[in-house]
Amino acid sequence: MKAVRGAEISLSSLNLDKYEGKDLREELKKLSDERLFTVFASLKAGVSVDEIFEITKIDRWFLSKLNNLVEYERRLHSEKLTRALYDEGKRLGYPDHELEKLSGQKIPQEGGL
Repeated sequence: MKAVRGAEISLSSLNLDKYEGKDLREELKKLSDERLFTVFASLKAGVSVDEIFEITKIDRWFLSKLNNLVEYERRLHSEKLTRALYDEGKRLGYPDHELEKLSGQKIPQEGGL
């Protein structure tokens, strides 16, 4: 996530709404500067690492790291935002506002998690 913010493209995560309703497997075939976002959207939609690899030839290790972010975000949607879950998000590079948006919960003051 820090790399996304560091790219100075006015984004703080890999989540883009523009892929809703699109054929992600077809989108994966397109070479563009937004391909990383397409890969992330595909993982979130349930396309497997192996299938994405077959389409893109992007290294499985890298794809599995992106899939770890997808799995973390799923946990944010379904679990209470504990101190451990918050700390994990910070280690993964998520800014506070993105953690609040993804979890639907406010981040309590220090000591309140």
